[in-house]
Amino acid sequence: MSAGKYNIQIEQGADWNLTLVWRDDAGNAIDPSEFTARMAIVENVGDRRPLHLLTTENGGITMNAEDTAIELYMPAAATEGWRVFKGRYDLELVDSEGRVTRLLQGRVNISPNATR
Repeated sequence: MSAGKYNIQIEQGADWNLTLVWRDDAGNAIDPSEFTARMAIVENVGDRRPLHLLTTENGGITMNAEDTAIELYMPAAATEGWRVFKGRYDLELVDSEGRVTRLLQGRVNISPNATR
C-alpha cells in the first residue's frame, strides 16, 4: 500500500491537532492501538534534525482504539521559534514485529505568527 498524500497547514504559535482514521481497501477502520507511530516535520527531506518529532512515546500521537482514530497533537510552544515556513512530513506506523508502514506524507505550510 502506498502512502497517502495529504498537505497540512500549521499556524505558528497555536496548538495544532489532526485526527485520522486509517481504513483498509474495503473501507473498514483499522484499530491503530496495535501500532506505535512517529511523524517527523522537516524543512528538507534528508535533514538530520527535524523541526519537530511527534511519537506515541512523547505524547504527540495517540492511538485511540475506542474510535479507531490516530490523533496528532503539537502544542503552540513547539512552533514559536520556527523561522521556516514550508517543509515536509511523513507519518509512519510500526507494528509489534517492527514492520513500518508509511501512512501519510506531504507538504507542511506554516502560517507565520504576528502576535507574540
